[in-house]
Amino acid sequence: MKIIIIGCGKVGAYVAKQLLDSHHQVTIIERDQKRFEQVIQIFSQAEVLHGDGTSPILLEKCSVETANAVAYLTGKDEINLVGSTVAKFNYAVDRVVARVNNPKNEWLFNADMGVDSRVSQASLLASVIINEVNIESTATLLKLNDDENAIVEFVLSKGASVHGKTVKTINFPSDVVLISVHRQGQNIIPKGETVLLEGDHILAYTNSQNQEKLAQLFR
Repeated sequence: MKIIIIGCGKVGAYVAKQLLDSHHQVTIIERDQKRFEQVIQIFSQAEVLHGDGTSPILLEKCSVETANAVAYLTGKDEINLVGSTVAKFNYAVDRVVARVNNPKNEWLFNADMGVDSRVSQASLLASVIINEVNIESTATLLKLNDDENAIVEFVLSKGASVHGKTVKTINFPSDVVLISVHRQGQNIIPKGETVLLEGDHILAYTNSQNQEKLAQLFR
């Protein structure tokens, strides 16, 4: 599938890697000159363009009208909102995903503005896009703004001590929140009665001190 990413900071780079690893056709648009030069070196498999991702001229240069999805992942809400509107209403892109940086702006990011999915938690962006285009998720770690907490994804290994146990019976470290369990193409919101099984992709929110403890549980 053809996917265009606008903005290739930490979030955009994370999403781009996920998509490229799954052999999708990816175009990246980056406005910052220095970052643009870095992106070219890092993502040699992708088409990388320099400029304003809201510009019709630049969007047409990368054939936005043929894209299956466009993701506006910049750190500026105004760019993400304007770009989403242009992509949806000028070029009828099937799926438009936008990052919301300021939670106060969430109400603006809606279908009337061309946004199919708004995501205010940067760590979940890749999951939203991946699920919609049927890409297999890979284990990764995405740090949040404070550099202490992170969204961590583990794959439950064969022989792990927590295999077959319900969430409520597992002695998780403090300050750990299970976000989702991805199993055989389905996302499960974990509850106390949810049973963890070998091969589950488990997304958890935790601090840096507890990451290794979690890893030991899932190995």
